[in-house]
Amino acid sequence: MPTRDEQFKKLRTRLEEDLRTSRASIGELDEESEELAQDGDQEGGVPANHMADLGSNVYERERLMTIEQEMRDRVTGITEALQRMDEGTYGKCTRCGKSIPIARLEIMPFTEYCVECQEIIDQENPQAGQKAEQQLQP
Repeated sequence: MPTRDEQFKKLRTRLEEDLRTSRASIGELDEESEELAQDGDQEGGVPANHMADLGSNVYERERLMTIEQEMRDRVTGITEALQRMDEGTYGKCTRCGKSIPIARLEIMPFTEYCVECQEIIDQENPQAGQKAEQQLQP
């Protein structure tokens, strides 16, 4: 059975890879949003003025901005997890100090809370708990 340090090395690799792909995704979302903004200003050399087209573009830009913010939150979570690794505090609940089980870290490598503390946080603020529980794709 691998040691906790060996498991943390694997988790670091996953976090670093997810950080790279998340940042790339943010760049792609930025480009797509800019293209929509330009399309909204002008379609085929003619100013766009059809209400349905404008509404579709506005909806799509808002959707992209929401996804982009979620990706930025993810990047922040990953960056903070990597910082905790560097400081030697990774894998310890930032609320109570108990060790977070490896099984939980494998599912959510950038979680900062043990299950018990996460449940308390979710009860106190359901919106915060949803963001904290976003999983990395293996």
